[in-house]
Amino acid sequence: MAFLIPWGRIFCAFSCCLGGWGLAWAQLGEGDLKAAFVFNFAKFVEWPTLPAEAQGAPGGLFHLCVVGGEDALLAALPRLEGKPVQGREIRVRAVPPRAEAVKTCHILVIGESEAARAGELARLATAHGVLSVSAAPQFVDSGGAIGLLTADNRVQFEINLETAQKGNLKLAAQFVKLARRVKR
Repeated sequence: MAFLIPWGRIFCAFSCCLGGWGLAWAQLGEGDLKAAFVFNFAKFVEWPTLPAEAQGAPGGLFHLCVVGGEDALLAALPRLEGKPVQGREIRVRAVPPRAEAVKTCHILVIGESEAARAGELARLATAHGVLSVSAAPQFVDSGGAIGLLTADNRVQFEINLETAQKGNLKLAAQFVKLARRVKR
């Protein structure tokens, strides 16, 4: 499958999030801005076929799953419901932290309330080819694929490239270059 991305438009969208952060922060709030990052992450990743899709489940949905209690990011994610990404419609749903539920997701967003188990949940996601994302502290160092953080009054992200590769996820090179830090 060719991985064609309109880089000009995507860089523009990301630079709006990164460069105009103060304005965006005032209008959206931190949770909404982080949710916008999660939405954009989906555009830069190529997934292997998920088991549920391989068994004939409807392939027209993009499953954005959440684990954890309420925080600003998790509260904002339902606003992505129905938006198109990679030719699919986003469905946001809470899932229990079990393999049967996680393996049907494209992205697993782990709430900050699950910081103590974030590494364990990230490894579960990786084992099933699911991209793990969290704003929990030190997420990429504990085995998560993409960590969101607020530094220098801006929302930024870090990538654990080894974790993504273990999950057979392909991250676009230009996307990786945008990360604040890349753990290899």
